[in-house]
Amino acid sequence: MKLASSRIKTLFLCLLFCLGSLKSRAQGYDVQRNQILAYNILLNGIVGGIGGAIHKAPGEKTWKAFLKNFGKASLGGLVSYSAKYQTFYLRTNTSTFMAPANRLLYFLGNSMTLNASLNKKLLSQYHCNLYGLDMVANLENRSEKFLSVRLSLVTVGAFTSFLIRGHRFDLYKSIEYGIFYFHMNPHITKYAGFTTFNCIAIGDNKAGVPLYSVIPHEMIHSYQSYDYFPISNLYTPAIKVKYEKFNLYNVLSKYFRLDYEAAFQGALYEIQPTPKYYKNFYEFEAQHFDTRAYIKR
Repeated sequence: MKLASSRIKTLFLCLLFCLGSLKSRAQGYDVQRNQILAYNILLNGIVGGIGGAIHKAPGEKTWKAFLKNFGKASLGGLVSYSAKYQTFYLRTNTSTFMAPANRLLYFLGNSMTLNASLNKKLLSQYHCNLYGLDMVANLENRSEKFLSVRLSLVTVGAFTSFLIRGHRFDLYKSIEYGIFYFHMNPHITKYAGFTTFNCIAIGDNKAGVPLYSVIPHEMIHSYQSYDYFPISNLYTPAIKVKYEKFNLYNVLSKYFRLDYEAAFQGALYEIQPTPKYYKNFYEFEAQHFDTRAYIKR
């Protein structure tokens, strides 16, 4: 047991060292691309590995559960990275048909990590959010309901806040993109685009044409929140039995999902370095995929 614990500590320290290398000051687009690829793979791999070890099967060795699920979640991170990388093609209005497929691909990777963090099979469940609806497809356990759909309460809050800010909702573009699309309030000139949970607001030029070039950037922001959702699997199964004792929770949870995990990335966003814009890692990542060019930080 001590040997297994020592191996995990050594591996974990190595992973932290790899993450620390993302701060390298080396120049060039290729270096930045490698850094962001490593970030996406290691973030998913570490969370999936730790979660898998926490939820190991009876008799299963901790280090084996960690390594097994680290590998599965790393694959999930690679798939999610691939979806982020392909958002570049959404820069033109001739490629909007790709947006829903891109979203489905991202959530395939995210689902792999979620499953790994519970020590489940790679494709045990498929989690996805479209139009503010959280959907979970059970692909393994036939005794459970195949598809469950719940309304995301945080998305409802984000949608309402956009209306209050004066952004104009566009139903048809929302259908196109698989996410709630708003035309940005013309009185807001500080940003060309803005994102909250599952909602994007895109500015229009003087001719009333959307600034399509910023859409990939905002799409990446919509994915970044979900990058941290698997963290909740590290503790939720242990405490779930406590709040399942409340009838109100059991009734409401059938129809609504709080999606409070969005606060994980939101909090990390707020503590990013200032004032230089792309010192903020999340803005840097979004702009990297948007432009596929070197970003001066």
